[in-house]
Amino acid sequence: FDSGNTIYGFDQQQGDDPTSGEVAAGGPRRAAAALRWLSHEVTDDDVASLVAKLAQQGRQAGPAWTEETLITGLFEHLGLDAPRDEIVYVTGVFSGPRYSSWLYPGIAETLGELSRLGLFIGLIANTSVPGWVMDRNFRGVGLLDYLTVRIYSGDEGVEKPDPSIIRPAERRA
Repeated sequence: FDSGNTIYGFDQQQGDDPTSGEVAAGGPRRAAAALRWLSHEVTDDDVASLVAKLAQQGRQAGPAWTEETLITGLFEHLGLDAPRDEIVYVTGVFSGPRYSSWLYPGIAETLGELSRLGLFIGLIANTSVPGWVMDRNFRGVGLLDYLTVRIYSGDEGVEKPDPSIIRPAERRA
């Protein structure tokens, strides 16, 4: 499986949950709030400007770039000490949640039934979201236990369609 537009239908909105676009757009504001909560003096505008700049550079950096890389760069550009625990915290807040309403209808039931039948289900996703955040999000929507092997391009430094991204999945299966 893949995650975007295979498990999650990011263009659909159901109920009162925000869309994926709204969650993504709120990332800089959430990061600024998290930094202020950690007692760093930052403004929403400064953080948003730097995030836009760093994201543009990151897209040119290739598949090993993740949101955690972006947040590390944010700390550095703001002249802040960058302790790992704070970077991890701000990265998780920046990435934001995923909602079960974004799942394609029947996906949780289908993955659950395949799992009950003894099938091992794997996922390879091209994503800049760090694997630990992806795992948190899959746990949040109730799918993590069904996904036996999970490969995330940002963690591996290679993305589909490069066939070398299959190697980690083979080793972990």
